[in-house]
Order: sequence, then C-alpha cells, then structure tokens
Amino acid sequence: MERALDRPFVFQWEALPLERLSEWVSRRGVHGRHLTLAQFVMRQGYIVDRHSHPNEQITLVLRGALRLDFETGESYVLRDGEFIIVPPDLVHWGVVLEDTVDFDAFSPPRWDWFEASAETYYTTGNREGRDSALLLNPSPPSAAGTSALCVYAWERLPAERIAVGIERRSVRGQNQVFSRLVLEEGAVYEEGSGAERALWVVEGMVRCVSGGGGPVTVRAGGCALLPKGGALRLEVLEAAICVEAVAHPSEHIDRIGGSIACPSC
Repeated sequence: MERALDRPFVFQWEALPLERLSEWVSRRGVHGRHLTLAQFVMRQGYIVDRHSHPNEQITLVLRGALRLDFETGESYVLRDGEFIIVPPDLVHWGVVLEDTVDFDAFSPPRWDWFEASAETYYTTGNREGRDSALLLNPSPPSAAGTSALCVYAWERLPAERIAVGIERRSVRGQNQVFSRLVLEEGAVYEEGSGAERALWVVEGMVRCVSGGGGPVTVRAGGCALLPKGGALRLEVLEAAICVEAVAHPSEHIDRIGGSIACPSC
C-alpha cells in the first residue's frame, strides 16, 4: 500500500496497485499518520476470520453484501451504500454474501499492515475449504451483550446546512468523524482545525487548499489524503458530493456536535 505521511496525496482508487492477499480477497490503499484508507475487493463466500485490532474501523459497502458478526452477539448485513463503525478492540468476523467492493477507514493507521506476514486473517479465511453456508444463520444476540453498533445509510441521517450551498450528514466515532457533503457549484467550505483528513469526491470537482501544502484539484472518483496542519478551504468547481473521514473527532466537537443516534436502532 502507498504511504503519504506529510504531504497531500491525490489519487484515483483504480490507479493504486491492487495487492492480491488470496484468491478470495485483494486490497489497495494508502497510509497517512492518522488514517489508513483501503478498498477491498472480495469474492462471494470469502470468510473473514475472527480478529480484533486497536484501530477504529469504518466499513462502507460500495456494492455487494457483507455480513459482520461481533463478540457482543450482534450480526449485521451491509449492502450498497451502508456503513458501520467498529470500535477499537472489538472482536469481529464475517462472510461475504455477494461479490463485494468496500471502502474502509482506520484510525490510528494500520501499522501492522506495514509488516509482511505469511499468514493473517486475510489469507486464511477460506484456506480450509469451509462452507460459508454454515455461517448464514448466526446465533441471536446475547441478552447480556451491550454495544453502540449500528448500520448507517446517508439518507437515514439528519442533514445539516452548515453554509451557503453546503449540506452535511455526519457520524462521530471514537477516533474519526465520517461525513457526506453535498456542495453546490461555487460554494466554499472552510474548516479551521488541522486534523488529517481524507476527502473522496464521488461526483463533481473541487479544489482543496490546506496548511499541509499547495492547492490540489480533485475530480469525480478521486481522493485526497490531506495531512494535519492548518485550515482547510474547499472550493467547489462543479456541483459535488464528497465523503470525508477526519481523524481525532475530539478536535471537531464544536463543529460536529454530539453523537448521532442510529435511526434504525
């Protein structure tokens, strides 16, 4: 995976090298100092082995279907456009129900991915030829289990008009703020905090000016990883929809507000 630690890094996902972890799963992505961004391409039937990590994880399914199970006894299926925030150190596992592409953001970064390993939960998931059909009916949640887990979809979250021509929907986790911005052409989005952030332009075109470097233009399908350092100014060159992951949400409480309750819980 690419490393872009102290400089703005603009890329198209398809232009990043795709690392084949096994016949079942491949990934591409980039590491910053406070975020790791990854895209996973997974085949139907791939089993994600039981594991945990100290990183908060946001998983957004772009297309397909993915079931995630948790040590709390909870089980959730994510489909196109749905996402979940997995807290640090929570044991989880899962199965890919359809061929799936997803987007993941981790904070702090996945430093463990810097080290090559002959055997990880990515490479062992289907090694023994286990039948994923056995996993399609998980046990019901434990009555003793407690969790703030929830499946989100942007359209089910409340919209906030934060400036002229700018609408935002956000969820705050322990280590990240995850937002969708809908921006009208000519709008200007300014953020005073200097946290590291990733800005993924789903539609349209924007120009980013941050304290971490000079102006960069990001077009539809592109992503900018912007290092911590100074204010951000976002100029909308064409009407745009952007997805943003920002590290260290405690620095943004005054802007984002309190935690948003899950509309479906």
